[in-house]
Amino acid sequence: MSMDTSSFTNALNLPLRKIFFDEYNEAEQEYTGWVNVGTLDKNYEEDWKVGGFGSVPTKTQGASVTFQYAVSGSLKRYTSVSFGLGFRITWEMWEDDQTGIMKQMTRQLARSFKNLFEVRAARILNNATSTSSEFLGLDSLALLNTAHPLLATGGSTYANKPTVDVDISYTAVQAAIQNFYDIKDESNFPKAIYPDKALVTVSDMHKARELFANELQPGTANNDRNLINQGPGGVKGYQILRYLTDSDTWFIIAPKKDHSMNFLVRSKPAFHTFDDPETADIKVRGLARCVSGFSDWRGVYGSTGG
Repeated sequence: MSMDTSSFTNALNLPLRKIFFDEYNEAEQEYTGWVNVGTLDKNYEEDWKVGGFGSVPTKTQGASVTFQYAVSGSLKRYTSVSFGLGFRITWEMWEDDQTGIMKQMTRQLARSFKNLFEVRAARILNNATSTSSEFLGLDSLALLNTAHPLLATGGSTYANKPTVDVDISYTAVQAAIQNFYDIKDESNFPKAIYPDKALVTVSDMHKARELFANELQPGTANNDRNLINQGPGGVKGYQILRYLTDSDTWFIIAPKKDHSMNFLVRSKPAFHTFDDPETADIKVRGLARCVSGFSDWRGVYGSTGG
């Protein structure tokens, strides 16, 4: 008895679906270690910033309390983007497959979707100095900038990168840590956000090990303590990111709760098989929807290298 197209599809769907998701979930993905991962319940979400107030003034007896209006900032919209990729399996391929090519193709499709999420998340960092509107935050500036405006201060600005970009080094990380301690909120009040870890490229992996995995300062003969990875505000570790496109870019970031780099998923990767009645081919496809970006620059310091 011959197999019709629909039974052919059903015979392939469950085993290939299992292969797809086994491959996709085989190991934790890189981006989950540094970006805030969330979900979208609709096509887009919006973030909005409001400036704070100034210092609380004195109030004399019988006098009115001082009232101020909140300073309104701009909106940041996260709009999901759709992605899809698939391949065909002919009926003859299914009958003659002796080498597991269909399994290999399904695994490769899963890897493509894993790569998609990594690349889309890393766009935040890879475009940290871009002036394209897609990559700007609530202050209409790039993630890394030397003049982030503070809403309620009438002209005060803040830098979260060196004036002249530099490679990662002991001195550069010291400056980054000091920068964190000097972070201000929209009213120019000190804000308690402290560094957590460094994000480095493969090219800087050995340098990062020297800087953050040693108790003594690297490159010296004095046995001085390595203070950039110790105590309050020390950079406690590092993560090597294979999806950074600039070989000497680097970042120091706060814990996830203290920065607003976001990767939002509208639809997790979905796997479908369906038949083409005219050719008897099976079409295998994956679909996903996601968006990445940042709202506020606080909690991130970095450089594109020297």
